[in-house]
Amino acid sequence: MQPSGASMAVRFGLFELDLAAAELRKRGRKVPLQDQPFKVLALLLRCPGELVTREELQRALWPDDTFGDFDEGLNKAIQKLRQALEDPTENPRFIETLPRKGYRFMAAVETPADHAPAISSQGVEDGSKQPPAAPTRQREVLAWVLFTIASLALIALAAVHFRQQPSELHAVRFQIPVPDKADVLVEFLEVSPDGRHLVFLGRGPDERGHLWLHSLDSMTTRLLPGTEHSALPFWSADSRFVAFFAVEHNGIYLKKIDVTGGLPQTICDTHCDAFGGGTWNRDGVILFAKSTGDRENDSMFRVSAAGGEITPVLPLDKARGELNQAFPRFLPDGRHFLYQSFYGTTKGAEKTYHVSRTLSSAIFLGSLDSKETRMLVAADSNVGYVAPGFLIYGQGRTLVAQPFDANRFRLTGGPFPVADHVERGPDQTYVFSSASDNDVLIFGNEASHDKQLAWYKRDGARLGSIGEPGRADSIAISPDERRLAVMRKYSEAIKSDVWICELSTGIFTRLTFGSDGDWAPVWSPDGRELAVGSDRGRSHGGADLYRKFAGGGEQQELLFASDRGWKMPRQWLPDGSILFETWGQNHADFYLLPPSGSRKPVLLIKTEFRKNFPNVSSDGRWVAYQSEESGRSEIYVAAFPTFTEKRQVSKGGGSQAKWRKDGKELFYVTVDGKAMSIDVRRSAKLETSAPKLLFQVPFRLEEQEIEYAVTGDGQRFIFGEPVEASKWLNVVLNWTAGLKR
Repeated sequence: MQPSGASMAVRFGLFELDLAAAELRKRGRKVPLQDQPFKVLALLLRCPGELVTREELQRALWPDDTFGDFDEGLNKAIQKLRQALEDPTENPRFIETLPRKGYRFMAAVETPADHAPAISSQGVEDGSKQPPAAPTRQREVLAWVLFTIASLALIALAAVHFRQQPSELHAVRFQIPVPDKADVLVEFLEVSPDGRHLVFLGRGPDERGHLWLHSLDSMTTRLLPGTEHSALPFWSADSRFVAFFAVEHNGIYLKKIDVTGGLPQTICDTHCDAFGGGTWNRDGVILFAKSTGDRENDSMFRVSAAGGEITPVLPLDKARGELNQAFPRFLPDGRHFLYQSFYGTTKGAEKTYHVSRTLSSAIFLGSLDSKETRMLVAADSNVGYVAPGFLIYGQGRTLVAQPFDANRFRLTGGPFPVADHVERGPDQTYVFSSASDNDVLIFGNEASHDKQLAWYKRDGARLGSIGEPGRADSIAISPDERRLAVMRKYSEAIKSDVWICELSTGIFTRLTFGSDGDWAPVWSPDGRELAVGSDRGRSHGGADLYRKFAGGGEQQELLFASDRGWKMPRQWLPDGSILFETWGQNHADFYLLPPSGSRKPVLLIKTEFRKNFPNVSSDGRWVAYQSEESGRSEIYVAAFPTFTEKRQVSKGGGSQAKWRKDGKELFYVTVDGKAMSIDVRRSAKLETSAPKLLFQVPFRLEEQEIEYAVTGDGQRFIFGEPVEASKWLNVVLNWTAGLKR
């Protein structure tokens, strides 16, 4: 039986193809499209990602025409289809032309079988009835429509799950493609306790991180307004509100938003520099982890969901070397909670930033009514609880469930594997999964973070690949333009190291070693050394400045250390001084480290706004950098080192400014992949032209990473191309059915 009001719409990007009404719509508005182009699109959507040959199109849509009539008719239909979809031939997003062969639909498709999610080939598992098989390769439109109608039954499965409990349950699996604008940031997903909604962090139309809400009833996804710069959402017990941390220029606030409508409301100022998640019980008590200062010393605090003062709940356990508490989750009684505890030992010099450490993570039990805690299981993972009695957490890339008695607060069995290849956070201590109170499980699909380095010409033509794909961030080209320094991870390493690539061969050589992290390499003016930010010897987070010979060796000389902040080098100037950032609460300040003497850093500029990546012109008179003081990231130039005569030079967003070697041109990029150029005339005052587009790269770029390099003459660029761009969220209904024995 078909659900009432069900639509036979196939969705892709901002478009929707309604097969029953024979309409193409964009953002709900009808797009004019003639009959034959409509049928061509319907056929292509039948098999997204697969080649549909010209012969198959002729048999289905032009069976009685001669070859010449068909050829002309198909070309015109494709041309009109591209016009309707705003899909240029030279840089298509939807329809790929395979010369003399046919066409392939490139984008992710949300079919009626999933009504936004795409039902995986696994379909209904554990003995349940399989969905209808796909029609044959003849791909006639009528067969596609009939298949669509039959597939609507799968939406009914979700409706049945939320409205009744059959006598025999089977697990049902499908996938949700993330929105077009959210494909980079999808993380920190949380399913509502009633299993009807999913909230996750993703990029919004303004290219900032927002919260998105997906309905598992209607299979629609929408952005929650006013949630820019948000993180770590969690639900109220009644599934009406989402609470989240809002990172603003003057602090970090805990807020809530009613998912039925309205704008966020502030619960409290957290008075913290970092945060570690939260949980909300039925009595309106919110428990959250926070830290003050630049060290990882999160501990538990509570606040009323209605607002008010925050009060401490659980201090760090110094006796066992506890350093951090994170990701609390209330148990059903609303008084006890689970949380992830990081602990270890430190030894070495008296100063905390010159110590070594051994850290471990485990799942602990705590209470609002007591300071006593108890370890439940050692695991480098956040944890959740689901009825009738399971802990769910990660073991490596595997999601496991372990029986747990929530009345006696003890484990009653060993862990069961639930899902493999689950996405984890960058430090491998957070697994992207969530489960509701009524047997809905959602987890992030493991995706490759590798990039293919590639040369591009100034006009955007791709010249060729550089080496093998791999992690490649903080790209820095050497002064002689023969080598590239990048920050990358190897294997399952938690932290990054610096690698050097010989551009003539594409061979990478690892430069830094150890369990410590090394970031943001910048070359010395002679190309013999690199300055890096490193957390080696630090026990409580942060990074200090080191120098390393580019030719290798184990020695890494400390340049500057302090017990505050993450210090990242940005440029090694000709006089030997080093321009660097120190990250504090929600922003970075710029400093200059002198080349000799006491080497006490000189503060150059300190503001409350987030700013990054200062870059000084070759004559040493001007500095370009990015700042969010206008409300979005833009490029500014100012006199150096005074930072006077400041003005904005980008328009419509910009990041990662770089000067041409002669100082007569300034480059920057936008998050949607535009490489921009500004002409510069240096006289008594700096004169700059309006920004102009050089070329468009076919992928997004991050504002907070150095994702490109440019040669001194401004003629060639190096970008890191994402190897895998799309992400999916996996949904399992009745997921515990296979665990109940």
